[in-house]
Amino acid sequence: MPLVAGAIMPHGGEAIPELAGDRQELFRPTREGLEAASRAVRAAGPDVLVVITPHGIRAEGKLAVSYSERTEGVLSLGDHRVTANFLVDRGLALALANAAEAAEIPTALLSYGASSGPHSCLPMDWGAQVPLHFLAPAGEPAPPVVTVVPSRALPFHTLAQFGEILHDVVAARGRRVALIASSDLCHAHDPSGPYGYDPAAAALDAHIVDRVQADDLAALLAVDPTLIEHGKPDGLWQIAVLTGARRRVAWRSTFLQYQVPTYFGMLSAVYTLS
Repeated sequence: MPLVAGAIMPHGGEAIPELAGDRQELFRPTREGLEAASRAVRAAGPDVLVVITPHGIRAEGKLAVSYSERTEGVLSLGDHRVTANFLVDRGLALALANAAEAAEIPTALLSYGASSGPHSCLPMDWGAQVPLHFLAPAGEPAPPVVTVVPSRALPFHTLAQFGEILHDVVAARGRRVALIASSDLCHAHDPSGPYGYDPAAAALDAHIVDRVQADDLAALLAVDPTLIEHGKPDGLWQIAVLTGARRRVAWRSTFLQYQVPTYFGMLSAVYTLS
């Protein structure tokens, strides 16, 4: 069974209604994009969700793959809290790590707390929790997950190679898996934001939007490093993994939305088999 779906999903916490405060309308386009992507992914019936996130525990120079029995997180705004708790598909995690190492891609399996039991629980970052909030709504049965955090020291072509490996491992195991590239775009759109303003942010975001709309993710593997340095995206490493998987799967792409509600850009797109 090939990867049944893929998606580029942003992770701005204010897209979650409980965390939006007085910015409900401001973040509506991003929230609606996340909802639309999630509906398409859920309709594909995945058994496992593999989330590539930039904000979890990094192992420098390596792919960091979740290996605790569970992963959980808490996001909050004032008195409002959103929690998440998922089983980890340890068999798939181990198979991915072994296949990546066999291809000479440095990989680390991450555990936290204990080797097994209730204390074997890896902290979940917002890059994973925000997409999963929409993909696995509270009160509904949730598939297990695997989270992967790519080091930014790894070249894009290596991460694309891992995307190909991920597809091959999934196909060999016969599982229905969806691949989520949790990806905000450039963070230098607003002089009052934490990263300041740089015109490279608008230029690079426009290029990413154009290539996603054209279903040409491969072009993003050759982005000018100077644009990356000045525009400060956090999504290209995760999109590189999706690009590799895209080489193996005849997905149909659907661009959903892009907006810059504050200082960083957010884009949603989904990839399905039909």
